Amino acid sequence: MATSDRPARARLDALGSTAHLAGSGAGLLALLAGFAATQHPLVAVGTSAVGYVSGYLLCPGRARTPAPPPGPGGTGADDGAAQVRAGLEASGRALEAPGLPADVARAGRAVLDVAAEVLGRWDRLDPLSPDARTVQTVLAEHLPAAVTAYRDAAGGPAAPGEQRARTEVLEQLVLLRTAVAGVRDRLQRRAEEDLAVHGDFLRDKFSRGALDLGPVRDPREPSG
Repeated sequence: MATSDRPARARLDALGSTAHLAGSGAGLLALLAGFAATQHPLVAVGTSAVGYVSGYLLCPGRARTPAPPPGPGGTGADDGAAQVRAGLEASGRALEAPGLPADVARAGRAVLDVAAEVLGRWDRLDPLSPDARTVQTVLAEHLPAAVTAYRDAAGGPAAPGEQRARTEVLEQLVLLRTAVAGVRDRLQRRAEEDLAVHGDFLRDKFSRGALDLGPVRDPREPSG
């Protein structure tokens, strides 16, 4: 019974809405004005319809299509970390392909090891920064693409182009590891700088004597 009442209730809500009342009022005024001006019923009815539509559409209280609910994933940092985890899994699967030389797989896993270190500090990284984008694209695109291109170029362990392809893909994997290691090293430097700033604050705070019991202020907060 409750389900069958919903359409009727929706119609009643629409009839009582601010937009419907505004449109009805505008239509009535247009009807009277049109009839008074022309003395013609059809013209008056047409004017009334135009007045209703105008009043309905221009009413500030007219219901609007609700915005779609936000998708799952939470903050941008959470989304970025999820992308890195997915990239680690995708790259790991690429490195487990049958027939992949051990040195190529080892060089690829070295990239993943460094990326895992960055993932451990992802909350300290701006999710929209070039560093975050570098890690995400290396894992999701560049590393799997390098492995796929090697397999296409090598043509098998005994193929004449295998050694050249192996040398090339190893150079590419070293390049990718260097790029991700640069992100890791910058995060480490920032952490060390934050620690040094905090140490300077503590030395300045407590070198004035043990009786200084003033409030402790975060050194990163603006003074004044």
